[in-house]
Amino acid sequence: MNKLSNKQKRFLDILWIIVFTIVIYILLFYPNKKEEKVVTKNITHNIPITVVENTDKPEIDIYELKSNELMDKVDKITYLKETDKQEYLHKYMELIDEYSEYCDPPETLQDYFTEDDIKLLYQVVEAEATEGDFINKTNVASVVFNRWYSDKFPEELLDILDKNQFGCIKDGRYKDVIVTQDTIDACNYAFMIEDTTRINVDDNSWLGCIYFEKGSKVHDAYSTYAFTDSIGHKFYY
Repeated sequence: MNKLSNKQKRFLDILWIIVFTIVIYILLFYPNKKEEKVVTKNITHNIPITVVENTDKPEIDIYELKSNELMDKVDKITYLKETDKQEYLHKYMELIDEYSEYCDPPETLQDYFTEDDIKLLYQVVEAEATEGDFINKTNVASVVFNRWYSDKFPEELLDILDKNQFGCIKDGRYKDVIVTQDTIDACNYAFMIEDTTRINVDDNSWLGCIYFEKGSKVHDAYSTYAFTDSIGHKFYY
């Protein structure tokens, strides 16, 4: 048998070293790699899912959504202003209460007047339209508020509800009345919803009445006659 040359010996030595290194590497690292793979898989299952927001979709404003929803519902009951104003007020206030979390409430009597102001207002409206219905009382309340808005009258409600302005104050009738829910509703409607005495004086102008009286004659020397209600009150602007 021929002896191996030095080159061949050197090659075999290197080959054995490589084989030995590979075996050692496999023995030392391969099981750990397998175990690591399993551990990694287990960990992956415990990672919570994060939902990535789709920036292509517009962000929803819940307040705007609810406000629009409220306006739609108010629009659907607007017809009641022509058929049953008091029922409109009740339904409107129910909607405001339902959506109070999402919109600013409308201004009320309590935002501007004291308890004494409001009590006297109720008494005057009740006394001036005791025999009247909701509309008659709303007309009287509208006159009071139109005076409050006008520069021709005092700024304070108590000064507007003066004995020289309303007969029921002068003769004391206002003290004896029992204020009804119709009267309370009428005052709230006139302040919050609409002036029921408004007259369309031309195509672009509406005026609310600032006077009323009871009698057979029309006195329009200082103001313009508008209409007469169902209990004989004559209104002027």
